[in-house]
Amino acid sequence: MKIGEMAIKFGLSIDILRFYNWIGLLKSNRKNGVREYSIEDCNRLEMILILRNLSFTLDEIKKIIQIDSEIDQSILENELDSEKINQLALIQS
Repeated sequence: MKIGEMAIKFGLSIDILRFYNWIGLLKSNRKNGVREYSIEDCNRLEMILILRNLSFTLDEIKKIIQIDSEIDQSILENELDSEKINQLALIQS
């Protein structure tokens, strides 16, 4: 989704989305100089807007997103470890 489409979808200005990118709340990909947002980015923006409506500061939101990413990474690492353990068990049997 391009930046203009995302701005319309969420009722925000393009400048706000650029600002969120600049401070690290969003991470768009650039294709031919155009910012592209994924479904994951849309979900993240939705979370940002909910937290803003609950009066969280941008710094607090950034910390929450960082913790959420770390939890996701930890879960992924545990799943990978489980897969390796299962593969080892299959080899041993």
